[in-house]
Amino acid sequence: GRIGPEERDEALAAVAALVPDPPPTRAGSHFADWVLAELSALGGAATEGLTATATLDPAMQAAAERVLRDAIATQGPAAGATQAALVAMTPDGRVRAMVGGVDYAESQFNRATEAWRQPGSAFKLFVYLAALAMGATPETTILD
Repeated sequence: GRIGPEERDEALAAVAALVPDPPPTRAGSHFADWVLAELSALGGAATEGLTATATLDPAMQAAAERVLRDAIATQGPAAGATQAALVAMTPDGRVRAMVGGVDYAESQFNRATEAWRQPGSAFKLFVYLAALAMGATPETTILD
């Protein structure tokens, strides 16, 4: 009874709604999550503090994200794939780009570091290296 019907209708039409914008997805989010997890595993961060220097290359990261998105968009349906992962490293082990999935905002699961996969052809390296060390050549036939 303190306001009239016109004032009430006007107030209801102008009710403010809180709709926060989600924070923008930062480049290399899977990488950042991985680095933070690695630092936590080192221990002592809570009491002593740690300083870390990351090796991510922003330009390479952006290219990796674009390549992975494009590959899934163009080749994913034929392969039955909706996700993929990519890690680019230097020979000394520095991670320059890491993409753990197509869209970090949609899924923070890092397929590059957290997904279980069968080793498959990764073992061939050791088998063939052992053969080469024992004198085999690329032309040698090896029963495997």
